[in-house]
Amino acid sequence: MAKTLELAPDLAERVRSGRRESRFHTVSDLVGFLRHPYGPGWALVCDAGYTTDPSTAQGISDAFLDAEHLTDALDDALTGRRAFDDALGDWHRRRDESVTPIYELTSALATQEPLPPELEQLLAAAAGNREAMDAFAEMFAGVLPVPAFFAPEHVARIIQAAA
Repeated sequence: MAKTLELAPDLAERVRSGRRESRFHTVSDLVGFLRHPYGPGWALVCDAGYTTDPSTAQGISDAFLDAEHLTDALDDALTGRRAFDDALGDWHRRRDESVTPIYELTSALATQEPLPPELEQLLAAAAGNREAMDAFAEMFAGVLPVPAFFAPEHVARIIQAAA
């Protein structure tokens, strides 16, 4: 916690001068995971099957999508349109393909380590660029896929606009 506070010296001083009522609670040691989310007669949805650091606020959006897609898979399986393992296997594969890019980005950002130089450069170039900042927000809202934001042509446009 102290390391994080030192990133904001004014806040760190205010915290040090205050009186602590209880210990600090953080999620810096939260371990993310992507679990195998189904088996005979059971399925894990939302945080039970996939959890990542909450800093990028993906949880509720991912939870709704995960539940919706599981419902579709279960409907296929329970109506006999598809075998249970086929329907839920496809749901699992689609879930992982969908969430892995933001899961990996969130895991990297949540370490609170310095950003890689190329990401720091990209974010600096995006500052003040309304289109780039909107795209960044859309990425974290789950509207723009992570690979689309980091696509070489998109990154080049952001860097070029800042030059």
